[in-house]
Amino acid sequence: MKIKTFLDFLPSNFRHEKSFLIQKNLTDYKKLSNLSDLDINEIQRKSSLCTLNNLKKIRAIAIFKKEI
Repeated sequence: MKIKTFLDFLPSNFRHEKSFLIQKNLTDYKKLSNLSDLDINEIQRKSSLCTLNNLKKIRAIAIFKKEI
């Protein structure tokens, strides 16, 4: 059985963000929960297909998972 990463559980409308985060090796929810607003803005500048709204949602989900 294939082990899924945190990003594999996100819906398909996060596909651009998922592909960028996988390229940058940010697949762990602990790393994602520690992203600052500056980090998110930098990601959005580097990849215009990534939206700030989706990146902030991914960070919020990662923080929630970390807290559980």
